[in-house]
Amino acid sequence: MIQNYGQNSYNNLQNYSQQIDQVQKQLKKVSGQVHSSTSQLNDIYDYLNGLQQSGAANVYYITKAQLTDTDFLQTMLNYTSENKKITTLQVVMKNAPSSESNIKQVQRLQNQVNLQLRGTPLAHDQVAMTGEPVSQAINQSKLSHHFMSLLAIVIIGVMAAVFIVSRAILQPFYWIMLS
Repeated sequence: MIQNYGQNSYNNLQNYSQQIDQVQKQLKKVSGQVHSSTSQLNDIYDYLNGLQQSGAANVYYITKAQLTDTDFLQTMLNYTSENKKITTLQVVMKNAPSSESNIKQVQRLQNQVNLQLRGTPLAHDQVAMTGEPVSQAINQSKLSHHFMSLLAIVIIGVMAAVFIVSRAILQPFYWIMLS
């Protein structure tokens, strides 16, 4: 009887040990899921914090009187398409089109538009920006992006011209060494 009691206790302890192992495995899985959820929530909070600090957090109310105003109706006719799916917004810059501040302002506008559209049904729609400041900003970014390749092409072109004019390969290197 004592032996049976001891055997039963041993079996119960083994079962209990196995259950503890299973609970520990499940707790590890749950811990991983909680960590993943926390990371996703942190990303959402970062987005909402950035959104709150942007111009998208500003709320603009249009009253019924403003909606029926002839100026507003004329503006709607001028800047939206007939099906009201395309809206045009005109921004007038204070400085010259090639001004560095305009280029930065265009980049800020693009970032703000993209930020305001995130999380809305318009998030995947196309936003087009045109005008002289925009084309200047695009040209400036392309020029700075491809500057090293343009410099290499110019150097190779000058060296090829020197090789052709001197009709020798080592002569231009000799000129460079003496100067």
